[in-house]
Amino acid sequence: MDMDVIKLALTVLNMLITAGVWIFVWQEKKTRVTRDSIQSLEDKVDKRFDRKCVRISKLESDFKSLPSNSEIIRIHERIDVLNQGNQTTQLMIGELIGQIKQMNQEHSRG
Repeated sequence: MDMDVIKLALTVLNMLITAGVWIFVWQEKKTRVTRDSIQSLEDKVDKRFDRKCVRISKLESDFKSLPSNSEIIRIHERIDVLNQGNQTTQLMIGELIGQIKQMNQEHSRG
């Protein structure tokens, strides 16, 4: 009878070891899938972060090349000066045209 008990004990022990190995393999596979998923997510986030960094870097360089507020004010002042000169020139041209017309009228009468 001792032999039957030993066989039963070995069978139960074999079944428990098999169940333990199965649980270990199942947990390991679950851990590996989780680790792979996390790694894939990290890669995707890194790629998106790199693209955002490139965009931000480009925007910063574009922003640095923009004129400052004082430069814009100075440009507007120059434009105003040029406009005043243009208006003066237009008035002078108008006066010249008027004088030419007047001279033509006097010449045609005389």
